[in-house]
Amino acid sequence: GLTITLKATGTTSVTVARDTSGLSAGVNALVKAYNDFAKVSRDLGRYDATTKQGGPLIGDSTLRSAQNVFRNLLGTVPSDLSGATLQRLSDIGVTMQKDGTLKVDSAKLDAAISGNFSGVANLVAAYGGAIDVAAKGMVETDGLIESRTDGLNASIKSITQQSESIQQRLIQ
Repeated sequence: GLTITLKATGTTSVTVARDTSGLSAGVNALVKAYNDFAKVSRDLGRYDATTKQGGPLIGDSTLRSAQNVFRNLLGTVPSDLSGATLQRLSDIGVTMQKDGTLKVDSAKLDAAISGNFSGVANLVAAYGGAIDVAAKGMVETDGLIESRTDGLNASIKSITQQSESIQQRLIQ
């Protein structure tokens, strides 16, 4: 994929090298996106004992489902990587912390990229693709969030109708 056009006579040297910074940046972006999700979901479902306030989605099954889907994705080898040398994020230095966030060991990532660039790229693409499919399943039309919203709206409507019916009986 490289074309060289010589414009003058003489000697020169050309160095062709792989730019690994893009792949490294992609891994860090994946980790940041997951950590952002983990923080937001934790805040939405958290109970603060000092203020005695719960997050807006405390106890919500949809939030727990989303958290579980993403955690399970990170703990399962994508089928695209069956038989591959690199199969888990930990193989390239991405590990789960006790607080539920991911952390990148830059030295291990750099070594993995240097030793097996295409393996790291395939691993990141497989996990990124799996996360993308799961996220779309949650936010697209007829996804998990829309279904939950529709269910809650139906419950509100039903309760409103029941309330109106009770009001009418009380009047009578």
